[in-house]
Amino acid sequence: MTLLNDLWTNYELDPALAIPSFVAALSFVVAVIAIWAFVRARRVLQVLPALEERVEVLNHSISLLTDTTESCFKALSMQLQFMQSQNVLRPSPRPEAMVRARRSAEKARPKSVGADRRQAALAALAAAENTPSPAARTVNGDGQVASIASTFVA
Repeated sequence: MTLLNDLWTNYELDPALAIPSFVAALSFVVAVIAIWAFVRARRVLQVLPALEERVEVLNHSISLLTDTTESCFKALSMQLQFMQSQNVLRPSPRPEAMVRARRSAEKARPKSVGADRRQAALAALAAAENTPSPAARTVNGDGQVASIASTFVA
């Protein structure tokens, strides 16, 4: 420890050498900081054109979306105004006779092809039941004919 104190106390700075060496050391530190800052700025500037292109694409997309939405709202507004001017929104009263005629026409026609076939099959079955077969005649008294089918139906 004494050697360090001796060197420290006996060391004399020559002002002619101390000032230029201090300035050189300070200049070196400032130069290193400046080079580091320029390198960082160059990296940021290299990324900037890609970033500007991306922002331009997003700006165009938002503009297109805004224009589309605005034109949709205008078309919707015009359609509503047209419907109000033509009284389309108010239901027109129907005559009662037209409603009844339409309902009876809907009930008369079959719903589907299968329904038409089933209806024809039921009509054929009913016709077959109404015409008695010779084997079904059991009682023939006083001019009356009875069938087995008629006993179960009644």
